[in-house]
Amino acid sequence: MKNYFQELYEQHHAPIYRYIFYLLQHQMIAEDLTQETFTKCYEKNMHFINHTEALYWLRKVARNLAYDYYRRQRLIHWLPLVQEVTDGTDTLTYLEQQEEVKMLYQTLTQLKISYREVIILRKIENLSIKETASLLQWSESKVKNTLSRALHMLALKMEGLNHE
Repeated sequence: MKNYFQELYEQHHAPIYRYIFYLLQHQMIAEDLTQETFTKCYEKNMHFINHTEALYWLRKVARNLAYDYYRRQRLIHWLPLVQEVTDGTDTLTYLEQQEEVKMLYQTLTQLKISYREVIILRKIENLSIKETASLLQWSESKVKNTLSRALHMLALKMEGLNHE
C-alpha cells in the first residue's frame, strides 16, 4: 500500500506543476518548485480531509513559492506554452493552433501579474470564482472585476498584434 504522501503527490503533482509552469513559463524551475511544494507538505506532515482541500493548500504554497522566485530574480520571463500533438490532428491545423497559443501566451506576458494570475486560475485552471477568491485572498467581486479587466486588456493587446 502506498503511503499518504505518495498518493497525494501522484494525484496532484500534474495540476501543481501546470499552475507553476503557467506562472513562470520555465520547465526546470516549475519542476523544482513543484517538488518543493510537496516537500513542504511532507515536512509539515499535512493530512487533508479531501482532495479539494489538498489541492487548495498545495496551490497556495505553489503560488507563494512562485512569488518568492519572482522576488529573488527581480525579473519575470514568460515563454510560450508548447503543447504536444494530439492524435488525429493534421499538421496544418496543429501548426495554426500552436501559433495562436504562442501568440496568446506571449500577449499574456505583457499583462500585469494580477491579471495573468486571475486568467490562469479562472480560464486555464478552471477554478470557480469562489476558489479563486479564496486562493488569492480577494473578494469575489474583485476576482470578477479583475478578470473582466484582464480579459479586456488581453483582447486589446491580441487585437493590436493581429493588426501588425
